Amino acid sequence: MLLNERITVAGNLFFKYRSFVFPVGLSVLMVLERRHFYYFNRSHTYDLIFELICFAVALLGFSIRLIAVGYSRAGTSGRNMKSQRADSLNTDGLYSIVRNPLYIGNLFGIIGFSMLSQNYEIVVINVLLFSCFYVPIIMREEQFLLDNFKEEFLEYAICTPAIIPNFRLWKKPQLKFNYLKLFYREHTTLLGIATAFFAAEMLREFSMNNIFVLDTMWTSIFTVTLLFWMVLRIFKKKFKTMDRIA
Repeated sequence: MLLNERITVAGNLFFKYRSFVFPVGLSVLMVLERRHFYYFNRSHTYDLIFELICFAVALLGFSIRLIAVGYSRAGTSGRNMKSQRADSLNTDGLYSIVRNPLYIGNLFGIIGFSMLSQNYEIVVINVLLFSCFYVPIIMREEQFLLDNFKEEFLEYAICTPAIIPNFRLWKKPQLKFNYLKLFYREHTTLLGIATAFFAAEMLREFSMNNIFVLDTMWTSIFTVTLLFWMVLRIFKKKFKTMDRIA
C-alpha cells in the first residue's frame, strides 16, 4: 500500500474515533502520573488557582469551537462520525484566518487538561500525539473538500494557513450567530470538559491525601454543567426539528 493510501486509511479511522481516542488516552496518562501530583506552591489555595488556569486554557479552546460552530454554514463543522460531510465551504469568520479552527480549539483543550499533570513532558507528548493523530484527519478532510469544491477550495487553501492563524486575513462572518446550533452541537463537549476536570481533581486529591475529596467548586461546576446538558438533551429529543436547523 502506498504511503498516501496508508495516510488516507489512517485518516478515515482516526476521524471515526476522534471523539474517543484522546479522552481515553489522556485519562490513562493522568492515572499513570498520579504519583507526581503535589499542591502547587505547597498551598491548597495556590493549587486551586493553578487548576482554574488549566480550566481557563481548556475553556479558551472550547470558546474557539463555539465561535467557529456558531458562525458556520448549515451542513458543515458537524460532529458526524461515520463519514465526511460538507454541504458548503466555510471561508469567513475564524475560517478566514485558519482552515481548521475546530482542531485548534481541541488542541487548547488538550493542553489545558494536560497541564493538570504538573509535568511539562506530558504536555509536550500530548501535543505531539495530537499532531500525529489529527494530521491524517486534516489531510483526509482536505482531500474530501478538494474533491467536492475543487477550485473554490484550492484557492481558499492557498491563501489560508492550515494551523497557525493569520489574523490579517480576517473576514467578518456573513451569517448571524446561530445559538441553537451552538447548544445542539457543543453541549456534550462542555460536559466532557467539566467531567474531565472534576475527575482529575478527585484523582489529584486522592493521590496527595489518600482520600477522595469532593471539592465544592469543582462539584458545583460539574453539577451545573450536567444539569445544563440534561436539559438540552431533553429539549433536543422533544424538538427533533433541531436536527435540520443545526
